[in-house]
Amino acid sequence: MRSRILLRSPPPPYRLHVPAPGCEEDSLGPDRGTVNDGQLPQVLESIRQRNDVPAVAGALFTSTSLLEMDVAGVRAQGFPEEVTVDDRWHLGSLTKSMTATLAGVLVEEDVIDWQTTVLDVFPELDGVILPDFADIRLEQLLTHTAGLVSDVTLAPSWAGLRDSAQPLPEQRALLARELMQIAPEGPAEQFLYSNASYIVAGAMLERVTGEVWEDLITQKVFQPLGMTDMGFGAPGTAGSRTQPWGHALNGGALTPVEPGPLADNPAALGPAGTVHGTLQDLVLFVQDHLRGARALGGVVGADTYLTLHTPPATSPSYAFGWGRTTRSWTPGWVYNHHGSNTYWWATIWMAPSSDFGVISIVNAPDDVGFTAADQVASSLISRYINR
Repeated sequence: MRSRILLRSPPPPYRLHVPAPGCEEDSLGPDRGTVNDGQLPQVLESIRQRNDVPAVAGALFTSTSLLEMDVAGVRAQGFPEEVTVDDRWHLGSLTKSMTATLAGVLVEEDVIDWQTTVLDVFPELDGVILPDFADIRLEQLLTHTAGLVSDVTLAPSWAGLRDSAQPLPEQRALLARELMQIAPEGPAEQFLYSNASYIVAGAMLERVTGEVWEDLITQKVFQPLGMTDMGFGAPGTAGSRTQPWGHALNGGALTPVEPGPLADNPAALGPAGTVHGTLQDLVLFVQDHLRGARALGGVVGADTYLTLHTPPATSPSYAFGWGRTTRSWTPGWVYNHHGSNTYWWATIWMAPSSDFGVISIVNAPDDVGFTAADQVASSLISRYINR
């Protein structure tokens, strides 16, 4: 098993094709129906079979109601255990909007500021990190406009992270220092998708609070929203198929990856993408952002939601853990993100103007995972707009 797992989330513009109401059916096949017509299980199973993936999961919801949610398939290819709606799924880079939301909570608590720089938090790094990164701000890190290298495996400590006995905040602080000693990959203020940015941001949040990121995000985001079934790393335990497994793509064939340290990135990468959870809990998180975007209140205040959903002027397609774009099936802005640790694929679409969102997750990676997740999302959106 390779130790080099990368978090993947394609930069904007994000792909998704959904035919407008009344258009000819697209390549996804026959009519996908409408909300609560009882056909969602069949729609999901059809998508699963068409793409030959182990399992798919989907949820459709408004800011206040869960409209539809279902799953289809098996937890691991070649084994009989079927997925359930209560199973946990790896979310990959969907974690980023959660880390940004945590930052928003801490900004409101006056623990840190969007303008706080790396050296404000780590003054001992003055003269140690490259001058290019001395003044980068928390907001730049969370919008991928800090210029940090996109390949975190270039950090010298990467190879030993899985075996490190250091506390996670120490691992992240070391990793942050090393990443800021690598020449910038892009100019400051310009968009460059980089997991390194979120590792540095997470290290900053840990330093100013004295808490571990996993505890912080649980206490400040998950618990207030009632997200009681969240965790970190690959869901499940080795030797057991009580949860879905991720799958590696080897020679065109999907191979189950047993839960354990090698089934996810090292824990030090947590703020960039190690969260797992149930569909229900992820719905609660996106509903909170839907309400926030509609000025209906939530875990942070209206001004903070506006910040979290607004890209910088130099990078108009990416906000704080959210891609921002437009689509023909809804007025106003649409927010989207993908997540993958190369063994899973997860997707969120959120349309505040039409007050709905969709989640689609597949326990398969790369293009096959993306395609299946995209078709699930497309079908759910079609079912909503055809209601």
